[in-house]
Amino acid sequence: MARNCQRAPEVVRALVESGARPRNITRMISSICDAAAERFIALAEAELGPPPAPFVFIAMGSHGRQEQTLVTDQDNAIIFADQNNPVELTAATEYFLKLGAKVCGWLEQAGYPACRGGFMASNPRWCRPLSDWQTHFSNWISRAEPQELLEFSIFFDFRAVRGDGDLASALRRHIHMELAQQPAFFPHLARAALRYSPPVRLFGSIYLGGGAAEHAGQLDLKDTVMSLVDFARLYALRHAVDHTHTLDRLDALAERAIVQATTSDEITATYDFLMRLRLQRQLASIQMGQTPGNTIDLRHLRHTEEALLRHAFAQISAIHKKITYDFLGAVPGAAG
Repeated sequence: MARNCQRAPEVVRALVESGARPRNITRMISSICDAAAERFIALAEAELGPPPAPFVFIAMGSHGRQEQTLVTDQDNAIIFADQNNPVELTAATEYFLKLGAKVCGWLEQAGYPACRGGFMASNPRWCRPLSDWQTHFSNWISRAEPQELLEFSIFFDFRAVRGDGDLASALRRHIHMELAQQPAFFPHLARAALRYSPPVRLFGSIYLGGGAAEHAGQLDLKDTVMSLVDFARLYALRHAVDHTHTLDRLDALAERAIVQATTSDEITATYDFLMRLRLQRQLASIQMGQTPGNTIDLRHLRHTEEALLRHAFAQISAIHKKITYDFLGAVPGAAG
């Protein structure tokens, strides 16, 4: 499995060179991680014995959105069915923590680094019964602390990988119900979605100041594309859209006329450009024997790329204005 996972860059290179859409490339990358996780779960069950309760292994963050690139770490968790008594709960918790530890360890061996924030199924915080997960989300939604929103927004992008999908669906329904009852949550999430500031001057020229990376002439493409991810997540949660992929969310919002079709198309084009640029730079780093990352040197962009990047920044500024108007402006709750 490790050898197969390490072949991903070869497949990605072939897809990029053939002109495949970034949406399809990142789905493919994510499907490789899915296949590895499913195989490792089966191996863990073979070692540990049958699970004592129904459970689902979920992916979160970019994996949950099926938007993984060649630079990714683990973001996963386990939801298991509630137990009838403390003894059964203890036994189930011990079993699933062992399963999570094995799966996460094997994923690390296969080339998926451990999450620095500890958002993994091997962590007791993220290997819990359904009722505990429901309580976690209820607390995040009702309290809406700014730092918690930044840390835990990846959890809203969860997707079932293997196991009882009804548990994931039950948690999704609980989240939608809580959000419907807590409209004050959305201004907090909207402010979190506005945290990125495109590095452009008054007339649209790109400048290299602001952050440590940008002082060195570098731009973090992950941060840039996350502005689009945050926008789609915000409106998807506000309107109870179940999809997790950014472009699927945009499609669903456009179908419901929540976001104008032209706006959706423009955001999609911007997303495709940024993700393609990100994948190309990662492949170039691998080819040169370097560790791939998410930053690009703005001074080495072609004129067409620089023009498209300026357009991307203009699009991000436009969606920030929409977020401000819809969630923070004079007409609270307006959308369209």
